[in-house]
Amino acid sequence: ALQYDSSCVPAALFSAVVVSLVATTIWLLVRKKLTCGVLPKLYTEGFFVMGSTPIMLILIWTLSNMLGSDVGTGSYLASLLMGHMSSTLLPVFFFLLAVLISVMVSSAWATMCMLIPVALRLVPSFVGLELPVDIEMVPLFFPVLGAIISGSIVGNHASPIADVIL
Repeated sequence: ALQYDSSCVPAALFSAVVVSLVATTIWLLVRKKLTCGVLPKLYTEGFFVMGSTPIMLILIWTLSNMLGSDVGTGSYLASLLMGHMSSTLLPVFFFLLAVLISVMVSSAWATMCMLIPVALRLVPSFVGLELPVDIEMVPLFFPVLGAIISGSIVGNHASPIADVIL
């Protein structure tokens, strides 16, 4: 059954950061590219460069949980779109929505975090299924998720305020 458990995401990201920081530090010390005296200054500068990222992630996770579970945006949108749009157009709908949101927010990650929980609820509701569902029951999941991811990246690159290097 398809279940989205957002409680393990912060722990996974924290673990990945710690493992990559330790591995990189050891690698650079072994190759004599760094000395132990430089590490506190380097870590402090890195912390201030990345300071806004955890704040943005916490806000996006909160909004994502609210949109996906608490408010029921996916089920509500499914009820509005049923009868007015073919299910085969859902990937196009999500692609265009992702592009629009990503251009305005200028963050592909934030757009994905907002739209994926909505899509996980909308797609089964749209085809008349109740959660939890098996992934085989809704083959439309993968095209919709691909549309969200690609639309988010396209919008981020098209945004005039994003800091994407081309």
